[in-house]
Amino acid sequence: MPWLSTAVIVYGVAVAAGGIMGFAMKGSVPSLISGSISGIVLIILGFLARSNPKVGYGLTALVALGLIGLFIYRFIQTKSPMPAFGVIGLSVLMLILLAVGHFFTGSAANAAGQ
Repeated sequence: MPWLSTAVIVYGVAVAAGGIMGFAMKGSVPSLISGSISGIVLIILGFLARSNPKVGYGLTALVALGLIGLFIYRFIQTKSPMPAFGVIGLSVLMLILLAVGHFFTGSAANAAGQ
C-alpha cells in the first residue's frame, strides 16, 4: 500500500513542522524536540512500512495514539485548542487511514475476495 506509507511520511513531516512552528512562535524548546523526534520516527516508520507493513503501520498507530493522549492532556492543562486540536485531528485521521488500509485494501479485503 504505497499510498498509506506516503500518508505516514506526510503525517511525520506535519508533526515535525508543528514542533518547529511551536518553537518559532512561542520559543518552545520542548515542542521543537518532541515534534522533531516524533516526526522523524514517523517518517522512518513510513519508509519501514514499505518493506514491513505490519511493524511500520502498527508502530505508527501506537505513535498516533500516544500523540492523541499527550495532546488531550495538554489541552486539559492549557485550555488552548491549538496546537492540541490540530495534532489530535491529524492523528485521528491517520488512525482512520490505517484502518481503511487494513480493512478495505489490505489482507482482510483480499481474504474476503477469495
